Amino acid sequence: VIHPPLLYVGFVGSSIYFSAAMASLLSDYKGKAFALSIKPWILISWCFQTLGIIAGSIQVVTSTPSGEASNFRVSIDTHFVATWARGHGLARALIEKAENEALINGYSLILLDVRESQERAIKLYEQMNYIRWGTLPNYHKIGNNKMVAGHYYYKNIKE
Repeated sequence: VIHPPLLYVGFVGSSIYFSAAMASLLSDYKGKAFALSIKPWILISWCFQTLGIIAGSIQVVTSTPSGEASNFRVSIDTHFVATWARGHGLARALIEKAENEALINGYSLILLDVRESQERAIKLYEQMNYIRWGTLPNYHKIGNNKMVAGHYYYKNIKE
């Protein structure tokens, strides 16, 4: 939600100091005052572009309106936190937000699945009371066509 506007502001800010740099080149201005005058614009632009980098995401998939047999549940299809952003509670915050949104929208069950090699994610899901209900031995193919298992979880959110 905040990713596009932050990047937009950062890139618009870049146009300010780029325009000033072009004007300086075209007018053959060589003073230090120019560099000092655009420094705040460079820093502001850089801050907004940095803040706009995606640190994590979660994708919650709902059933189609005609899927009346499954209209009580959602699936967490993608749950990602960038390596540099891990260890700060973002993964938990994303799941909590997804659970709250599902509850607000009338859903009572959340399903998710995860590779057995994603030990930190498994630990988090189990700490958040997700219940493992199954394992698929050939869940995901990794390097050199090696197959790894995957675990399936659910959580009732209306208890």
